[in-house]
Amino acid sequence: MFEKNNQLDFNKVNILTKLRIQIEPDLHVELLHLLHSKELYLLIETNREYLREWMSWIDDSKHEEYIKNFIKTSMKQQVDNLGFQCGIFYNNQLIGISGYQPLDKKNRCGEIGYWLSERFEGRGLMTKACAKIIEFGFEILDLNKIVIQCAVGNKKSRSLAERLGFKQEEVLEKNEWLYNRYIDHVVYSQLKIDQRKSQ
Repeated sequence: MFEKNNQLDFNKVNILTKLRIQIEPDLHVELLHLLHSKELYLLIETNREYLREWMSWIDDSKHEEYIKNFIKTSMKQQVDNLGFQCGIFYNNQLIGISGYQPLDKKNRCGEIGYWLSERFEGRGLMTKACAKIIEFGFEILDLNKIVIQCAVGNKKSRSLAERLGFKQEEVLEKNEWLYNRYIDHVVYSQLKIDQRKSQ
């Protein structure tokens, strides 16, 4: 899907491969690029305390340079055909992120992650955005399985996985060190055949 370019210019990669999925007239997702770095940094700043409950990376993101490096990594991931990270936009305003961890191409498996600004929760926006990214994963990336992994105590993330039709597979005990303690993770999954049956 994506053309690999070893001489990658991070300022021009959005010209090489553009992905924009219009979900509703006022809601779309598009690939992250460096033009989004300031807006993403400000969004994280506004939601820092809210996101910190479950996002272990939040304390590392106190400078815009960290955000730029994250976007560069995600752009390289996209160019190497290992998945992508998208911004979620409501009325052309960045409100969250959703995308794939580096894909397991051999086994055609991908893991998605996501977060949304607290202000925009409760409107179904993340559910709609993730549903499209999952559909893209099955139909365009030809994945056989998609996984969602989150903290057992993260009720909002778990509810989203369940609304999307994912089935709980297992609980991974003490799977992440979060600030001052280990927390358990729950793993959800959906197979391509099950996604087609639900359509």
